[in-house]
Amino acid sequence: MSGACRMGFKELLVKSIALILLCGLILSSCLKKEEAKSSSGGAAEVTATTPVKWSASAFNGGGLDFKVGNDLANTFAGGDYDENDHHPVEQMMKKWNESSNALDFFRLDITTVSNKDLDSVSSYLNDGELGVYRSDNWISGVSSQALAITAYKAFHRNSGTSDHHLEIVHADIIINYRDYNFTTDSNDNFFYDLHSVLLHEMGHALGLKHVENNSINSVMAPYLGRSDVSRELTNHDKTTVQSLYGLSSLKASPFMVAALSTPSKFELPKDARESEDGAIIGVIELRADGECRHYLEGKLTQSHHHDIKKGH
Repeated sequence: MSGACRMGFKELLVKSIALILLCGLILSSCLKKEEAKSSSGGAAEVTATTPVKWSASAFNGGGLDFKVGNDLANTFAGGDYDENDHHPVEQMMKKWNESSNALDFFRLDITTVSNKDLDSVSSYLNDGELGVYRSDNWISGVSSQALAITAYKAFHRNSGTSDHHLEIVHADIIINYRDYNFTTDSNDNFFYDLHSVLLHEMGHALGLKHVENNSINSVMAPYLGRSDVSRELTNHDKTTVQSLYGLSSLKASPFMVAALSTPSKFELPKDARESEDGAIIGVIELRADGECRHYLEGKLTQSHHHDIKKGH
């Protein structure tokens, strides 16, 4: 082999090695970026036990800022208000706030807004406003057996770790006034108790799921009959929401409050969290037929039947 050929071969070998090293660096960088994305919002498997909750920082400023549609608010009469001039929506929010002294889940004295009787779940979740609404036309694609639904938008957080969960960034509660009638009178056994429906749906809005064991006393049972009134949280409900958010029923110390306000390791800024690709849409139905149904991305992911008496 001539000197020129040997020199050309050596240069080719050096360039090939350099190219291989460069490709390796690029691949390593891509893998690190994908790993970081997965930690925050990348693809991950969702199971029935995957926790669903808000970021601790979402409660800063006095709690989640839900609005109530004026069509619902206008159904409340003088006797529906308590001594603090709180209507039933606020009264049931207060029940959840009282489940722990560490923080308030909901902001009270909420604002009344124009009712949104929209025709799709996505329309509610993309309006930028948390709300409690009545629907007189009901929602396309949602069963008429649903007394009410809670719909939420969420993202994977901390995928691949023991803290993997879905972080809620938006939620709405919609009550089915097309197919059912509701009452604020706890002694009325003909219509469905509105307070009980609201208390239940607010639990879902916080991330609580249905209780599958019929023997457990909870407002998160998947069924509500016309004669059922559940206006108080049970010990099970309080313990469950405290556990979900790492809270205590005792008065929080300043150090605990500071810790709750600290974003998790992989938490993104609020504007990035709400505009990020890969949003997961969830819908939970409170049904009149006793069947528990949870949906993710339009697919039924959890279902079981609650034993009820015929002719409720």
